[in-house]
Amino acid sequence: MQLDYEKILKDNGFDAVPEAEETTLAFFHEINNTLFDPDSPFDQKQSSIDDFPDMLDHMLYCSLPLKPGKSVAEGVSYLISKWYSDLAYTNPKYESVQRTSNTLGTDIHIFTISKATACSFLFSITDEAAEKATQDYMDAYSPVDDIDELMRKVAARKENKG
Repeated sequence: MQLDYEKILKDNGFDAVPEAEETTLAFFHEINNTLFDPDSPFDQKQSSIDDFPDMLDHMLYCSLPLKPGKSVAEGVSYLISKWYSDLAYTNPKYESVQRTSNTLGTDIHIFTISKATACSFLFSITDEAAEKATQDYMDAYSPVDDIDELMRKVAARKENKG
């Protein structure tokens, strides 16, 4: 279910996210310090966290590929456990946690509002099969490396037809 972030903010007394850049930076550090401990199912070297303080639907986007042999269910369980034990506001004014599964893995959307600020997250959890499928797709449909060679081939085809 798509959230109306602006309406939810207004319903909770905000016209916009106060101190959005500071909030995303703080959560960036908290996520890095929390999700990648030795028990983590996520591959820290392949994971990435990107901040978009002006995008209400995902102020933080976290790509979380799983370590080999780990399942999406393990990743989701670990993330939710860490969210409530270490990352979530203690007494949020509002919090929504939604899970959406697709062929490439699972997305967890979280939107939370405290008394002073708000933040939205998109955690994208993928396993080895999804990573391989994505790589196979990218390999099959990769951009042309040599535009000059492509132009020569197009010109040769036109010449052969003409």
